[in-house]
Amino acid sequence: MAEHVDAVLSPAWTANPPAGTRGRETAWLPFTTLSVESGTLMIGDASFLPDPDACLALKVQPGTYELSVKVMDYGTDKRISRLRVARAGADPELGRKVGTVWADVGRTGVCDAERFVAVEPLKDEQRWTETIGAALDAAETPGIASFEGVEMPFVASGFGDGEFPVYRLQSGGEPVGAEVQFIKPTERYPF
Repeated sequence: MAEHVDAVLSPAWTANPPAGTRGRETAWLPFTTLSVESGTLMIGDASFLPDPDACLALKVQPGTYELSVKVMDYGTDKRISRLRVARAGADPELGRKVGTVWADVGRTGVCDAERFVAVEPLKDEQRWTETIGAALDAAETPGIASFEGVEMPFVASGFGDGEFPVYRLQSGGEPVGAEVQFIKPTERYPF
């Protein structure tokens, strides 16, 4: 069984490597699972989910989805380079680009859009701050925010804020999820 992402990211940072350092990307590391009962998977800035105007919604088969990540290891700094959300048991292959997502808080989240919107606290800023906001602040990366039993897993988005491509995952020609690329495999350390 693959090592869990928490073990690989500990510690995530000890010092900035020299600018231009080449990274080494890990294999896929398990993170968590997510139930997508409604068949609408939403990906976007963790502080804006499930806003349909700010996030990307994808139709998927209802069921359990496995979240995994790849980590780019720059020696003294480790960053999540990719996030994969694939139907449990699927053997996914990368398909075509289906859109982009952006992050303004350096965190990208995923949720069952219809379940999350039914309980989402974004209409009430105080409740949002006490629940989702608190989870985002408390977790280094990755983390899971939960509100009234509905979960929103989230990860740090590469080097922080930015716009990131999202690709459809497929197996046997059928869609089975999505993948977000935060850091290209050839991307050098920028700082």
